[in-house]
Amino acid sequence: MINNDYHSEGLFLGQRLSLEGVEKKFSGNFYLPIQDLLTHIFICGVTGSGKTVFGKAIVEELALRGVPSILIDLKGDLSSLGLLFDNTSDEYLELYTGGKSNVQDYKEKAKREFEYHLKQLNKFGLSEESIKKLKESSEITIFTPRSNKGIPLAISSLANPPEDLHELYDQEQETIITMIDSLVNSLVDRLYPDEKLTRTEKERKFLSELILYAWLNEVELEGLQGLVRLIELVDNPPIEEVGILPLDEYIPLKQRKELAKKLNGLLVGAEQLWYKGIPLDIDLLSGKHHKTNKTQISIINLTELDSFEDRCFVVSRIAYSIYNWMRKQGGATDPRLIFYIDEIGGGGGKRAFYPSSPFHVVSKPAINLLLRQGRAFGVCCVFATQNPGDVNYKGLSNCGTWVVGKLRTKRDRDKILEGISEADIKFNKIDELLTSPDEGEFLIKLRSEEVALIKERWLMSFHRTLPPLVLSKVLSQEVKENFKAFYLPDRIPGQKWFSRTSAKPAPTILTPETIFENFNFGTGHGDLFVLDVEPEEAIRMCLQELAKEHIFPEEIQFKNAQLIIARVHRADWNVDKVLHNSRGEIINHIKGSGIYSRFDAPLKLSEETKEDLTKMVTKPVSPRSLEVCKKIEVPLPDSNRLTKTEVRSQISKKVNVPYKDILVSIKEQNIAIAYKFTIEYRGKNIKCFINIIDNKIIVSFPTFSKEEAMNEVRKLHPTLQIDEEDVSSDDSSYIVNYNTEDHYYMFKVSKKSCKVLKEKVSITEKRAKQIARDRVKEDPFSIWKHGNTWNFYYLDGTWLIIDEESENVITRSVISSEQAETLTRNKLIKTTGESDFFIVRKEFKEGKWFLNFESKKWAVDSEIDENGKIIQNLRLQQAYCLEEAKKILAENKISETLLKSSAVWSNGWEFIFSSPFGECVVRIGRKNREFLKRNITQEGAKHFAQMEIGGEVRAVKDREIFWDIILKKQKRNYRVELNKQNGAMQIKIRKFIFWKPVNLNDVKKNAY
Repeated sequence: MINNDYHSEGLFLGQRLSLEGVEKKFSGNFYLPIQDLLTHIFICGVTGSGKTVFGKAIVEELALRGVPSILIDLKGDLSSLGLLFDNTSDEYLELYTGGKSNVQDYKEKAKREFEYHLKQLNKFGLSEESIKKLKESSEITIFTPRSNKGIPLAISSLANPPEDLHELYDQEQETIITMIDSLVNSLVDRLYPDEKLTRTEKERKFLSELILYAWLNEVELEGLQGLVRLIELVDNPPIEEVGILPLDEYIPLKQRKELAKKLNGLLVGAEQLWYKGIPLDIDLLSGKHHKTNKTQISIINLTELDSFEDRCFVVSRIAYSIYNWMRKQGGATDPRLIFYIDEIGGGGGKRAFYPSSPFHVVSKPAINLLLRQGRAFGVCCVFATQNPGDVNYKGLSNCGTWVVGKLRTKRDRDKILEGISEADIKFNKIDELLTSPDEGEFLIKLRSEEVALIKERWLMSFHRTLPPLVLSKVLSQEVKENFKAFYLPDRIPGQKWFSRTSAKPAPTILTPETIFENFNFGTGHGDLFVLDVEPEEAIRMCLQELAKEHIFPEEIQFKNAQLIIARVHRADWNVDKVLHNSRGEIINHIKGSGIYSRFDAPLKLSEETKEDLTKMVTKPVSPRSLEVCKKIEVPLPDSNRLTKTEVRSQISKKVNVPYKDILVSIKEQNIAIAYKFTIEYRGKNIKCFINIIDNKIIVSFPTFSKEEAMNEVRKLHPTLQIDEEDVSSDDSSYIVNYNTEDHYYMFKVSKKSCKVLKEKVSITEKRAKQIARDRVKEDPFSIWKHGNTWNFYYLDGTWLIIDEESENVITRSVISSEQAETLTRNKLIKTTGESDFFIVRKEFKEGKWFLNFESKKWAVDSEIDENGKIIQNLRLQQAYCLEEAKKILAENKISETLLKSSAVWSNGWEFIFSSPFGECVVRIGRKNREFLKRNITQEGAKHFAQMEIGGEVRAVKDREIFWDIILKKQKRNYRVELNKQNGAMQIKIRKFIFWKPVNLNDVKKNAY
């Protein structure tokens, strides 16, 4: 039920801006009619435009009205909706405002930021009371698939059908087939990640038939056990034909067995993490089972999922779950649930969650269903993107409200225009209005065709990007405890499942339990022993270690197993002896107790292990040991019994009392300490040692040969003519590099498992050129390789980026060759005041123009990015600077010189000349010039002294570090001390019998 008491006008999202004239003015609050949500909302704008804040504002407003939300958080910024601080004493305020607890400086920083937050809220008529109201009325929960950073969310590989399946199948058969195809495509992509679609077509069609059969016959497919059921159906198909072809002719038994093994791999290792946590139940995510009346905001945080395929799988499953849920709810005239994806454009191209044609991903059909049918059931979609050209505009024609933020380039605006046209939406003067918004401003086209320009309001929550490690701190302990009751079991139940629709027996599933059930090794041994860790757990540890090398249960055969036993002897001793003297007085009281142990074991044991084994001697023996004895060879160590005499003798020496006064109680027991497995894999033996006391495992793998590694690659690519010259190796793997005219192939093959751990197929420059030529019918201006892409630039500003693996082409428009040259030349003229520049180099690389200009005076390096931003580096030409330097020498009457060296200096040049007067250093820079003297000769001393003062040189004396020069000018003698190394000059005149320093300018003015 919607609460209409809060802002009856609609959702308060900001303040209106006047569209008249140049200056923008506030003209009242903006309210989005809540009924407009039923026709969905599309938000677009560049990074930093504020689109995430706009979407979060919608969620906040709806939470106050009692409408729950489910959000897909790809970056961690939606998760900060949980940062609702209504006072400065909140214990987490400092943490999320960049501070640390119990440090006064950080407390002050947190307080200042909170006050700034309130100040911004006040501008929109909101207050601390608004935050408190939202905090009291909403419950923000962060769910994390495959992770326990938040509330773990179990995402099953398969789904159960809608409850009205049979009715829906009769009326909308296409919808059911689309749902199944999406499930199958997602599943097969995970089973065969490196195979192209066409190579797995039979597996996909076969699985589609099985899932349709299971749905129509009410066979549960969700969860771990549902996956087990699918494996059973694959191994014993309940269908005899696919289309009109017999089953064995369409997909042979061998191929079905291989598919079953692949599916079985989803039951072990890290894949099991998908099934841990609460179930994907929209009733749970929408707050139906809450003990309070708070509005649920469920944030699905995907920051821990690295691959797009995993993220797309989650989005698909959630969208289909919402679709199934809404059909159970029936029709609605008011919003009852919001589904918000903040970046529906994903990584662009085929990595968008709702891509434009020709790309198809597993989440696209599910999103289509919600866009087309959601409004009738009260499910409202809010989708945002910074890549408007990467989303399906035809599907977005179902969105009645379009929210357009800041768009950096005309190209982006053209894409919006194109999309609006394709979506058949009337939006008058859109091309003019799209240039209006600044950061935080949005142009909105409402369902009523009204157009508004608004400044978005400040959020009541702190807008942050939360790293995964702090997600759990956003959740209250009460929320965590409430959801624990709904956690799913994360192990396959022990009992077998039999399909009521199939007369064939259920197949054996390769789990640790069934592996142990099928053991038939050794002779067995009847002696009882303490079994602290059962063999199924040891097998599980072994399988997990093998899975690290991509070796899975279906590929191995256990050949032998041993259970290693230690015999532990434990003696509890104590002594209590009172010593008296001849008069009967107590002179000493000796009291002590302890444990004396002896171990007979085939392995060397640590002191900690010995202590643990000693404690286990008193543990009762379980009858389970008899069952284990019958299955596994159990070698027992030879041992003699521990005698009381032996113990007393040892303790007597320790406590220095007669051995007969020591009381001893002896217990002995056999204890299992380790398992040894011998496993056959590809005709070779793998030896596994599992220490169950210390929980350690050691695996000795065989080494596969180079030829075997090559054969493994040939299985994947039979057409490649690989030979030994193509193979190199490191400590753990073989590296295969093979090149053709069109492709480079790289494979990394494990020496332990002979599995291809990594495969990369990338196109050559020749192939990239052909793709570019097919797209643009002319030769490019420049070609370069950057990261995993080939780049082609054309003089008209077209920039093709070709992914070297997928061959996907992205076209971008940047400034043209002519524009780049004109912009740079204009800035040069403005900077230098000169116009006689000619271009000597022009290159476009890695998204930037690099141009070199020269004139008689200047040499210029210019760098221009794709948006036209220019960075220039001006330096003076060497020839120009040399001429200027010679002029300076001439001004100093130095004619006989020899150029010794030159170097760059201050955007100009430094020259060192040798002359009869010494060395002359001349520096010509962009803004200043310098003339320096070094290693001055006697002739130079005379010359430079006369240059500065004039007059006649009367005497020159060598004073070791300076020249002492006497000059006579206008009947007055001057004494000049000229530094030999740097030419520094000190001038003195005679006062009585002393020489007094004077200023050179005063000398030149004849002030003396």
